[in-house]
Amino acid sequence: MYEGDGTYRVLGWHPSNEKLVVQEVFTNLYNNVGLLDLHTGEVDWWFEDKAISSYDTPIFSQTGEDLYLLTNHQHEFITVAKFNLHSKQLTFLIEEDWDIENLVVDEKKEWFAYTVNEGGIDRGKVYHLATGETRSFDLGIGTISGMSWSSDSKTIAFVFNGPTRTSDLYKWSIENGQLERLYCTSVDINFEKSLVEPEIYTIESFDGLNVPSFLYKPKGLTEDAPLAFWVHGGPEGQTKAEYHPVIQSLTALGYVVCAPNVRGSKGYGKTYIHLDDVRKRMDSVQDLIEIANALKKEPFVDESKVAVIGRSYGGFMVLAAITHYPDVFTGAIDLVGISSFRTFLENTGPWRRKLRESEYGTIEEDGLFFDEIDPIHHTEKITAPLLVSHGANDPRVPIGETEQMITELRARNHPVEYIRFEDEGHGIVKIQNQVTAYTAMAEFLEKLYR
Repeated sequence: MYEGDGTYRVLGWHPSNEKLVVQEVFTNLYNNVGLLDLHTGEVDWWFEDKAISSYDTPIFSQTGEDLYLLTNHQHEFITVAKFNLHSKQLTFLIEEDWDIENLVVDEKKEWFAYTVNEGGIDRGKVYHLATGETRSFDLGIGTISGMSWSSDSKTIAFVFNGPTRTSDLYKWSIENGQLERLYCTSVDINFEKSLVEPEIYTIESFDGLNVPSFLYKPKGLTEDAPLAFWVHGGPEGQTKAEYHPVIQSLTALGYVVCAPNVRGSKGYGKTYIHLDDVRKRMDSVQDLIEIANALKKEPFVDESKVAVIGRSYGGFMVLAAITHYPDVFTGAIDLVGISSFRTFLENTGPWRRKLRESEYGTIEEDGLFFDEIDPIHHTEKITAPLLVSHGANDPRVPIGETEQMITELRARNHPVEYIRFEDEGHGIVKIQNQVTAYTAMAEFLEKLYR
């Protein structure tokens, strides 16, 4: 029906069933939306600010004349807006001081339900379209997803996932506020009681920016403990307050675990997410170093036992930290990480390269900068023992990113362990491989610090 030099998605049908809402994706952050006429094959694109806004989750009104959607058009955070298809006028209906996510509408199209991402913790809300009335539901520290309205518009079902509560189904009555857990997936109720709920740990970084983290402390902590960082990927990802089996396993073994949202993470506004773009890349690495140095001064941390773990872009953060700041971490674990932006962009899929260049820069314009910061050019500085794993079929971060690093380190007999998964791609998805990888991680750390 439509072809173009870009990445396109179908987001839904127009009520007439003769048009599709389509999205053109420019970057991981920004896009444009419009209507594809199935008779003519032409697209009526609606917005011009292609580089700076996102438009997602389109929901048509009863008449089909208006479209409700999530957008950060001319806003720092994601809002709920109404777009009129005739006047092309965009009206903002719901604005919060955080990103709005997970927008759903009831069958009668009278009520919206949505979540507010408050620094990685979700709050649920409903909004009446006609009156503007708002009601809230809050389950504590965790995230909300998969929301769905009952046919009588009186109840919302959803999945709640918290650090101490694994994903389960709940329902909430908008009439009396009654909240009910419908199912418990935990095989043993004592299991949830053993889990650790994090606190928010915020530091002031080198330039005065406040950088938040989720900090997990082992239960019954009585002496200085080893510290492990879990660094998210993306780089536009965000660590949220969810059940994380690796983090919980490490706290059960007696580790303090820090999961930071350094500059460049989503969920904190447009300004924050762009603070690590291209030539500002190493500022996010310095955030990680600032957090590590702050935690080393805490009375519950053994400053001689500090490890850093990261996956994908988080793997780059690991490698960048131990090459450019070799005295900070005493152990490192890199999962499918980038060791060189130059070779990554040369070898990743062409579609992927196009989406990533706005974040990382281009080889043509920024190649010399890549050569300056890429960990592969600084392997001689590494002092921390390293564990690395990668899937042989990774289409996003080619396995060569890991193997060129391994070659360099083994050439000088640096302590490095390498697990190559022949049947995995960018993630470790097979249960037995997860057992292999995460058991190796725990054993690697225990060997270093116990």
